[in-house]
Amino acid sequence: MSDINKDLWFVIQRTDIHGLSNINYESMSVQKTLLPPHSTFEELKSIVFSKEKIEDNNSKIIKLRKYDNTLIPYSFLLQGCTKDKPFIIEIVNIHQFCQPDKRTISLDYVEAIKSKIIELEKRITALEKKMPNIAAIHNQKIEETVTQISNLITFLNRRVDELTPPDWIT
Repeated sequence: MSDINKDLWFVIQRTDIHGLSNINYESMSVQKTLLPPHSTFEELKSIVFSKEKIEDNNSKIIKLRKYDNTLIPYSFLLQGCTKDKPFIIEIVNIHQFCQPDKRTISLDYVEAIKSKIIELEKRITALEKKMPNIAAIHNQKIEETVTQISNLITFLNRRVDELTPPDWIT
């Protein structure tokens, strides 16, 4: 990715207001904005919502399309586009074209999840209570190991001194 602002040419299609009927891209005005490098989708969303004076209350979805009306990921914005082939930013309502089914979760499932969460919380609490002791136990074990190694080194030094031939000492 470069650190240069990208020219972002786009057409805003308000499907949330007009629906899908009678879409004429030629009659829509092409707009231009500069997209800073390393931009996020939230930044683009705020730019589009401010241009269209839309309140951001999570009731709208933004879809990004190429000039040929194919749906594309938001990362394509970082490549920029031209005035001849602008992006189409489509604004739709959530569940505009199909109503979601009402679904219920069984109470047994909810209770099972709650019991798992409670069990995990208890385990975490028990571990947190032991955490200060773990550091002390770890330090104590290290000190014991160092003492043992020190004793072994002292013993080995004595043995080497005892077994060294006298003519090697000079």
